[in-house]
Amino acid sequence: SIYSLGSILTAGISFFLLPLYTRVLNPEQYGQLELVYIIGSISAILFGLNIELGYTRFYYKYQNQEDQKALYFSSQIFKFFCGLFFLSLIILNKNFILNNYLNYQGGERCLYLILISSFFEAMCFIPQNNLRIKSKAILFISGSVINLITTTAFTACFVIFYKFGVEGVLLARLIGNIISFLYYFYVTKENLVFKKNMSQVLKLLSFSIFLIPINFSSLILNMSNRYFLSEYQSLNNVGLFSLSVKITAVIPILISEPIKNAFLPYIFELSNDIEKSMDLLSNFVRYFFVFLSVFVLAISLYSQELIDFIIPISYSKCKEFIFILSLSNLFLGASALIVTTLHIANKTWVVTLIWILSSLFNVYLNIKLIPVFGMMGAAYATLISMIFVLMAYIYSGKLFVPFKES
Repeated sequence: SIYSLGSILTAGISFFLLPLYTRVLNPEQYGQLELVYIIGSISAILFGLNIELGYTRFYYKYQNQEDQKALYFSSQIFKFFCGLFFLSLIILNKNFILNNYLNYQGGERCLYLILISSFFEAMCFIPQNNLRIKSKAILFISGSVINLITTTAFTACFVIFYKFGVEGVLLARLIGNIISFLYYFYVTKENLVFKKNMSQVLKLLSFSIFLIPINFSSLILNMSNRYFLSEYQSLNNVGLFSLSVKITAVIPILISEPIKNAFLPYIFELSNDIEKSMDLLSNFVRYFFVFLSVFVLAISLYSQELIDFIIPISYSKCKEFIFILSLSNLFLGASALIVTTLHIANKTWVVTLIWILSSLFNVYLNIKLIPVFGMMGAAYATLISMIFVLMAYIYSGKLFVPFKES
């Protein structure tokens, strides 16, 4: 429960701030903010090449405490220099991004703010995983609380009092991530033994490198609709659709992601016993899917009241897409657990292939559906793509790993 609350606070900052965003930003400005966030999501993947995923997977392979500390230090050093490399590379090519993606007044300042913010955010991933692995739940959630309070306070200050608009939101996020980094650096400082082991880093990369295309493909699947909406329609519609996505994001924020983050270290700890871990996973997925279905139904039934309560009337059109996007999160939540079968079997290349195919399929659906059906076309493209991912995971899991049928 503590880990779940920490994950909720970390992932839910943008959701908790929705009432503020929608009252100080019009739909077009909110659309601009969402486009900037896509840049931030891409940068966070590049700044370290997802090595934190390999860190969680292989931490239990090292029984010696000195080896575990060397793993932590080596991972952080790699992440730091890798982040600096890609940060410099993106800045050197900023004109391409500004001309083709953030072509509006203040776009360059927004780009710098989101890049630096994402760098510090990425540097927190391994310390967060370290606290989770060591069951230091109070320290973990304290970092989430600090980030939430800091980001909320500075957002209110910059947006309400100083009228900085989108730039104010990004500046507050940057300050929150810097403070979070300093906190996580302090509480995990006992792991800094200045003992690097590049063979360990290579092992982590061999695991996480195949997951990078997955993350990029996931971004394409989940966020390419914003780009196509901006191209085929307007930033105003980007803002409206993005708000629908944020509201339904309460499903992964409150349920899917916290449960997944708390469950994965446990299932990986049992990964040496394939039969036992698969038996546990198959039972857990069934109960999880039923519980999540009930939650999705509740969100869909009361979406109109929720929207009327938290947002102004200028955003009211977004309620039309809540049910379809809620179903998408239901299938995505189930997929996030079922894919564990392929992770345990070290078949990450299969996961990569599935996400690449699903992202290409999603782009095709967006191109075909958005010009005809507008925002509803984007919602249906997302739903169909998520169903495709879930079916592919189930089939692959049965193919590569003995999965319980009953």
